Amino acid sequence: LATAMEMIEEVPELAILRGFRNLPRGDCAALARAIRAMSLLACLKNRVVNEAEINPLIVKGEGSGVVAVDGLVVLA
Repeated sequence: LATAMEMIEEVPELAILRGFRNLPRGDCAALARAIRAMSLLACLKNRVVNEAEINPLIVKGEGSGVVAVDGLVVLA
């Protein structure tokens, strides 16, 4: 989870989620959990994931989570 949070901190375009210019903060912790959950697909035993995507992923206000509007996982 810490690695996902670091990734979020490193992306300049995600500054808006961190309260850029006093805008409301997005739920970066929930975004990090979603990133971690997607990355765990690579660790599935006895399964190979050819594709995985969430589009769009809506980041709600701090403490309110994220919403995956549409998602796709294609197994080999």
